[in-house]
Order: sequence, then C-alpha cells, then structure tokens
Amino acid sequence: MKLEYAYNDLSLLLANSTSKNNSIISSIAFDTRRIYNGEGVLFFAFKGHFRNGHDFIKTAYDKGVRHFVVQQAGVTSNMSGANEIVVEDTLEALIDLAAHHRARFNCPVVAITGSNGKTTVKEWLTILLGKKFNVARSPKSYNSKLGVALSLFELSEDSEIALIEVGISSHKEMTEIRELIKPTHGILTSFGSAHRELFATLEEHLQAKLELFGQMNSFIYP
Repeated sequence: MKLEYAYNDLSLLLANSTSKNNSIISSIAFDTRRIYNGEGVLFFAFKGHFRNGHDFIKTAYDKGVRHFVVQQAGVTSNMSGANEIVVEDTLEALIDLAAHHRARFNCPVVAITGSNGKTTVKEWLTILLGKKFNVARSPKSYNSKLGVALSLFELSEDSEIALIEVGISSHKEMTEIRELIKPTHGILTSFGSAHRELFATLEEHLQAKLELFGQMNSFIYP
C-alpha cells in the first residue's frame, strides 16, 4: 500500500472539516502491532465488540503516528503534534475512503468470489497476468468487507488490472461490496456448502453470490 493524500483533504472528505495541516498520508493502519514507522500513517481507531481502538491511540502515538481518525473527540488533546478527524463510525470512514480511492482509477477490476478457491484463483491469475500487466491484488485472503476496502488501497497509477477477492456474510453486504468495488468483470469459482449456515435457503445463498455480478462487462462461472 502506497498512498498520497493530504491530511487536510482527508479531513474534508471524511468529516467535512477543514484543516490547515497539509501533511502527506502515505498509509493507513488500525492495528498498532503492524506499525513499524508511524510517519505518514493515518490510524483508524475501530470500536469492536471486544476491543476499542481508542485504547491503543497512545501506543500508535509512541510509534510515531500523528494523524488519527476517531469517534471520541479530544482523545489526542494531550499528545503534542497529534491531529484527529472525528467521525461517527471509523470503520465506515475507512470504507468511504476506499470507495473514494477506487473511483480514481479506470483499470479493469475483477471481483472473485465463490464457496472455495477464491485465493487460489486470484494468485494463479496474478502469476499469469503479471507476465504482461501490472496487477494490483487483494493481500493474502482479504475478502471481508474490511478486507475488500483494504485491498482497494493496492490500486495505484501503475495498476493495469486489479484482482479483488470477495467473501460474503449476508445478501445486503454483497450489494454494499459491489458498490464499493464497482467491478468491471467477475469470476464465480464455485458454489457449495461453505458459509451455507448464514442463509435461510440455498436459493438465498446463491442469489447473494450473484448480487456481486450485476452491472459488469463479463462474468465467468463453472
């Protein structure tokens, strides 16, 4: 991930708030264990069921982070040089930023979903297409809604094609992910019993999968 956004532009985008800080944001983080150099990092303090990212802001600060997206105003007030963007929901703010980032690029975007084989197909295609094109792809098995958002930050001016892996937990979520990715092409690797327990019927499960493939140029399925 290599970004280049001015902090004041992000403040306006995410919170409709003006800032005179024009520092360049080059990456984002939400897990302090993965921060090695905080310079240029924008830290999103997620509130989860078991952990609250706001509890780790001081840890991020001690690692050099000076820019934060938070839900609690004033949490960085005692930290010299720290800046905060206050939003209603930090996860949704990151997703909004991912959607903004996606909209900047016009290269083909291939959405890959299925009960099994998503990561394998993505990696195979990366090897094959990488012989001719500059490929942006989902890291590892990032296919949750958050994972998809993070994957979109792999897009850059050099990207000639993007391979985005997509999982699913509900019909509504797939619609939201489709709007986030705006895929131009799609691949359904398989359809089986994996994650079947999340849906009332087999038909509902299949329909949720197919929801990803509306409004695209081509669709490949077994």
